[in-house]
Amino acid sequence: RLQDLQSGAERCHRRRQQLQTQAEALTRERERADAELAQVAADITKQQPPFTPEQRQEFERAQREAERITSESSDNVRFVEAKIKAVCRMRARVERESRELKAKQDHFRQRIEDLAEAEAEAASVKEAQKRTADERARQLQRLQRESVEQAEEKGRLMKEREDIMKEIQDITASERQIKYEQKIAGITKDLIQMVPGVHGRMIDLCKPAQERLGVAVNVALGGYLYAVVTDISDGAKQCIRHLRERMQEAMTFLPLDRLRVQPLDRRVAELVRNRPTLRPALSCVTFNPRFARAFEFLMSDVIVADNLDEARSFFYDELQSRGLSCRVVTIHGETISRDGNMAISGDDTRQDRFNFAAIGEKKTRLDEIDRRMYQIHTLESTAGTNQAALQEEAMRSEARASSSRKALEQCQQELAARREDMQRFEEEIARLLPEAQRLEEEEAQHRQEQRGLEQQIGEVVRGHFAQLSAAMGVEDVAKLERDLRHKREELEAKQRVLEQRKGSIGAELEMVQQTLKERALRDPSKAISECEEQIKSLEDAKGRQFETAEAAQERLERLKAEVSSLQGVEREKERAAAKAGQEAREAQQRAAEAKRHLAALAAEAQELQQLRGDLVQQSVLENIRLPLLGDHASLEEELASDGGGGEGGEGPPTRDLEEVVDFGALPAQKRAVREGPGVALLEDEYRSELDRLGQELERLQPNMKAVEQLRELVEQAEGAAQSAAQARSDIEEVERLFEDVRDRRKARFMDCFSVVREQITVVYKRLTAGAAGRGSEGGSAYLDLEDLEDPFLGGVKFTVMPPAKRFSDVALLSGGEKTLAAMALLFAVQTYQRPPFLVLDEVDAHLDNNNLQALARYVAQSECQTIVVSLKDKFFSHSEGLVGVSRSASTETSVIFTADLDRFRQGQLVPAGGPGAPPGGSAA
Repeated sequence: RLQDLQSGAERCHRRRQQLQTQAEALTRERERADAELAQVAADITKQQPPFTPEQRQEFERAQREAERITSESSDNVRFVEAKIKAVCRMRARVERESRELKAKQDHFRQRIEDLAEAEAEAASVKEAQKRTADERARQLQRLQRESVEQAEEKGRLMKEREDIMKEIQDITASERQIKYEQKIAGITKDLIQMVPGVHGRMIDLCKPAQERLGVAVNVALGGYLYAVVTDISDGAKQCIRHLRERMQEAMTFLPLDRLRVQPLDRRVAELVRNRPTLRPALSCVTFNPRFARAFEFLMSDVIVADNLDEARSFFYDELQSRGLSCRVVTIHGETISRDGNMAISGDDTRQDRFNFAAIGEKKTRLDEIDRRMYQIHTLESTAGTNQAALQEEAMRSEARASSSRKALEQCQQELAARREDMQRFEEEIARLLPEAQRLEEEEAQHRQEQRGLEQQIGEVVRGHFAQLSAAMGVEDVAKLERDLRHKREELEAKQRVLEQRKGSIGAELEMVQQTLKERALRDPSKAISECEEQIKSLEDAKGRQFETAEAAQERLERLKAEVSSLQGVEREKERAAAKAGQEAREAQQRAAEAKRHLAALAAEAQELQQLRGDLVQQSVLENIRLPLLGDHASLEEELASDGGGGEGGEGPPTRDLEEVVDFGALPAQKRAVREGPGVALLEDEYRSELDRLGQELERLQPNMKAVEQLRELVEQAEGAAQSAAQARSDIEEVERLFEDVRDRRKARFMDCFSVVREQITVVYKRLTAGAAGRGSEGGSAYLDLEDLEDPFLGGVKFTVMPPAKRFSDVALLSGGEKTLAAMALLFAVQTYQRPPFLVLDEVDAHLDNNNLQALARYVAQSECQTIVVSLKDKFFSHSEGLVGVSRSASTETSVIFTADLDRFRQGQLVPAGGPGAPPGGSAA
């Protein structure tokens, strides 16, 4: 725009200079015309005959006399003079028109030059606007193409996201399960690092041989799927202590040294080998042979079948007929136990137990897709704004280009019109020039004729003017007066021409000055200064933004450097922490090894101490006198009363035997043996002697205290008999009381169960009536005892059949169906023992409109007062009254509002008088 304004200003300046030059030239020409007019006026004044009044009268008298004598010639002269005047007027008109045409020609020539410049500028502006419009169109097409690409990418990402969400929904692993799995995996990792001999969980140590066998492997492992494998039981105990100290989740441990594997019966293996649809469970999973004992312990007697029919045929037709048994599972999760019971566990049939890593990857990909979708959304918003701006700019460019085209066309049309006018003016001037020349020649001829006639008249009347001529001293006063008159007429004609010329010059000068004024009003200097100020302000803003961008870039570089340095420090610290962790683990391992060694030494010392105590106790029991020192003669009684040690025989003796036993009877050579290999030899010698003596005692089998022992045994037998009789009596009484309580408990339970079992179908039918369409009778619900003989040894099986659906376990129902089933059970229990009132807290959260209306109708028809907490108007609108809690803005306290809906329904729009629930029916 500034360039356009500057080019226009330059063009306007040139045109103004041209107009000013033209105005100055016209001013000078007008001044010359004024000077010439003044000179002509002075010359006209000088062209008067030098007559005195008397001479003027004499001349006029002589002239009248001469006209009388030459009247015919005078008439001819006057006629010629009239013709000369007419020709002069025509010539003046032609010259005036010629001058006007020349002025217009000059004006139009200048206008044509201006229009030519405007045409060139308009063509340049048109090309520039066309290039700008084309550039905006290309940018708009690029943005539209990018928008289409982003839309396609968004579609692909949404399709991928839908697929991932479908896979995750099929896996059915919740966020809580994933977090629990991560938590347990972290605890297991800590145990592996802290406790030697811990290898990990069964789920981490194995992998299904085929993906379709995952459910079967889950069911085969059962409750030990998350069990942790350890080398020894002490490691498992240490892990348990670790979990208890840190109050972490309880876990199951499988110590390999305590597992007893029962191999699969060879006959069962032979039967499986002949059937391709059956396979041992151990062949369905891959694992490290180091942990084979754990998998054999859990899966050695498990057979995997392709379907339930194969499993039933194998178990009931082949195994039971041969008196064999094993556990059979199918790839779909059904189980046949050793005793022939069939079951299916909803928790064990989850395939996703082996897919937590895949779930994590899917969720990570979902996060990436969401981030990319957000970026695309941001780009779409920005692209939409940019596209709208470009469209607006393209429209403006197109409008400017169209305006430029129209201006160019208008300029071209005006230029063509001016050129036509210029051509017409040239033709008119070319036509007027010969006419002016002809009139000038005709005027010369008439003047020549006039002079001839006047000369003839002068010759005739010369005598009449002779006296006056002599008096004035001239040759012929008539001729003098005639010459002066002709000269004056010529000067007057010239004066008229000069006046006309002056008027033309004045008109042209006024037109030029008016054009200059208009140019001055259209001077683009002000617009240029405003544009320059705007450009300066924009450049200042650009400079400030550039400085801000440079500062931000410097800050970004500084932050990047800080981040890089911090990352380096973090890596150093991580390496140091990893090194420290490795050292800590090594130290823990060394400490654990030392602790195990110390525990082994302590156990060995305790065992030796116990053995020593046992020997002393045995010597006391067998009445073998030990060689004790004199000050410790009472040690045997103490040992006899203590049982050889502390509580439970596990504590050390009260005194060190080396201090109280008298080894003086031993030979000096044997007493000197305290350490080294001689101790072992001496011990072997004494042990051999003891073995010999023991064999001799076994052969002889003497009982030195038989009488005393018999007496004690008789007394013990009598006391035991009395105690046994009393115990039998107490047991019989307790058994009688227990059976009485058991019978009354069973009777009361069966009474309640019978009523509830009869009512639950009725209640469920009422709740689900119409759920499957108009005229639907509702579903069915059943309660069954798992153990009819003793209900308390088993559970209660609750199965329902929703309208238009098959029988299903409650755990397999949807949220709304579970809610209706639970409410049916609750209302059925109430029929046995009706409560004074019932509170339902948001039980309608998972119900759709049909089930919600059914529950509302049932509660409204119930004979029990019901208090309902609900957020759904379709539920609480059936109640008799409403109770709401709000906050008072004036008192800043809670306020309770009540409303009697019965009065509302009757048209009495008055709130209830007092707080609280209505006296009967239901309240929300």
